[in-house]
Parts: sequence; C-alpha cells; structure tokens
Amino acid sequence: MARRPLGKFTPRETIRQLTDFRWLVTFWKEVRFYAVVSFNAAVTLVGDLTVGGDLTTTGDVLLADGAASAPSLAFASDPDTGIYSGGTDILSVSAGNTQALKITDPQIMGKAGSASAPIWSFIADPDTGMYSAGTNLIGMSAAGSNSMTIAPSAVLPKVVVTGTTGSASAPAYSFEGDPDTGMYRYGDNALGLATGGSYDMIMGGGQVSFLVGSTSAPSITFAGDPDTGMYRYGNDQVALVAGGSIMFRGAQDSTPDEVRIPPAYAATGSDSALGVTSTGLLRRQTSARKYKERIDYDTAHLADVELRPVDYWRKATEASEGDGEAKHLLGFIADDLYEANPLMGRLEKGEVEDFDDRAVLAVLAAKVNRLEKKMENCTCK
Repeated sequence: MARRPLGKFTPRETIRQLTDFRWLVTFWKEVRFYAVVSFNAAVTLVGDLTVGGDLTTTGDVLLADGAASAPSLAFASDPDTGIYSGGTDILSVSAGNTQALKITDPQIMGKAGSASAPIWSFIADPDTGMYSAGTNLIGMSAAGSNSMTIAPSAVLPKVVVTGTTGSASAPAYSFEGDPDTGMYRYGDNALGLATGGSYDMIMGGGQVSFLVGSTSAPSITFAGDPDTGMYRYGNDQVALVAGGSIMFRGAQDSTPDEVRIPPAYAATGSDSALGVTSTGLLRRQTSARKYKERIDYDTAHLADVELRPVDYWRKATEASEGDGEAKHLLGFIADDLYEANPLMGRLEKGEVEDFDDRAVLAVLAAKVNRLEKKMENCTCK
C-alpha cells in the first residue's frame, strides 16, 4: 500500500502482501476512506464500500449481482434504488425495491403501467404516454385516459384521430406496401378514396362521385363482371353497359325527358320495341294474349271516337332533336285525345302529358272496320 496520509481503516483490518503484488483487504464490518488511498494492483473488497469523495479507476469495477431490494450500485440515501444484475446478460434497474426496467439484447422492457401512469411518459406530463393494456395490447393515454389501443390486427381509437390532408398520390391513411392507395381529404367537407395514386370516389355534401368511366370500364360495376355497369357518357348523360356495349343512354340535353337507346333495341318489332309505362318505367312492349285478360272484341263503338289530326309547330324549347330549333310536324294533341276517350291519354301528376299510340291505332282500326262493312253493303254500278 502506497500511503495513508490521514485517518485509518476502521474498525479492524488485515493486509497481506502477495507474491504478485496484489493486495487483499478484508473488512468485517465497513470500510470508510477519509483520505487518499492508491492501489497499484487489483483489489477485492468484501462488504460495503462507502466513498465520501471521488473514486477513480483505470480498470474494471466488478460488483455483486445485487437484487431489486439491494441493487449493486445504489445511493446512500436511497439504497433500494439503483442498478443490479437481473441474470446472465441482463441489466436491471430498480426503484423503491421494485424492478422498473430490464435491459437485454435486443430488448428494453418496462413495467406494464396503466392509462394514468404509463410506463413510457414524460417528465412534465407523467400521465400521457404508452403502456401495456393487456396481453398483446398497446395502450396510448393522454391526461390519464386511454386514447387508443393497438391490437395485433386492429387499431382501436377512442378519440378523434386527425391526419394530414394527403392527396390521391399520397393519401393520409394508406397501407404498408401500397402507399398510394387509401383515404385523404379531397376538400372542404369532402373525403376522397384513391387507388394506385388516382382518385376513385369522392364523398361529400350528401353525394358520392365516381370516375367518369367508359364503355369497357364503367365507373360502377361488379366484381365478377367488370365491363357491365354504369358510367358518365358525357355532359348530363349516363349510360348503362353490358359486356362492354351500351344498352341504354339517358341524356338531359335540351329535352328534359329524353332517353336514347341503341337502334338495335329501339327498333320496332314484337321482340325489341320499348315503351314507357304510365309510371315512367321503360319496358319492352308486349302484346301476346298470355299477358291480357277480360278481352272484349266488341269495339265497334270506338269508331265513334273523334280523331282530330293537326298540323303544328313544336316549341323551340321542346325540340326533340336537342338543337334548340322549332319543328313543323303532323300529329295529334294529347289533350284532344284524352277528352275524346281517357284511355287514349297519358297523365303525369294529374295532367295530360302524352297519348297512347296503341289506343289511337285501335280507334283507327275500328273506323276502318266500319268503312269495310259499309262498302260490303254498297252496290257499285
């Protein structure tokens, strides 16, 4: 031993010099160094070591394993708080006689915590942070209350979750491995859904908007039949398609009630003619006996129904061709036909709107039949 300038070891000591110049100091009670002591070789201390000043070493300091209640490296005023060995390759930190932290390779583990005292929190905000909400559950708390729980297959928020605005190419909420597919804020009070970096649907203001689509890829379609559905044909026009072909097209244009149908389906004929019912439904016209009942062939009285053909101009605002020009036409006035026989007129919201072609044809047939019978009784010279 080099020197002992002040004080002495208490209460008793045994110092023995070994052949390898190592010093063994054995303490039966407690050793207190109140002076500078230098060792030039390894020293083993058995017992407690209390240092009132600085302790400097250029070699290893090997501590006992310790425990949560008596950590190897602790504090004089708080002996059950410090660092100890939790086992092979395990570093543990205790606080108040309890294991608070466990460090291994490659994990850092803490206590479960709770919403009011999360294990990972902040010095200035101790009741806000992260904790274990149960087996395989991560809890996030704010102000002592659970705000969100994360499970292996779901995220369960308990408060409003606010994200960035995002865009179609980088939605605010997307998917790992597919970052350009998800949900974003399209605009004020509008939600956008995107796939592959392009928007597919917009929701807002009580409306749902889709892509324009096309005949081969309609906007609204079916999982097992992608070329059958509905799409926007043009301004104020909608089309229904089946198998990639247009089956029906409705257009606003300048005629509010105009409906356009492909010629193959609009042509006359028992198997292709279309008509509009009194309730506004588009239906294939049929005239087979199997669809009718209470059939009465005594229709001679129909020959007395007055038909008043007229020459007229259709108003420009009602031009059927949609070019805004007035049309010079021949035909009938639906109001006249309704007055002659209500079965020939068509009502809409209680007002005469159109007439039934079949009814007019039946009246004409009755008139022709009457003329034929007169001709049969006529003696020609």
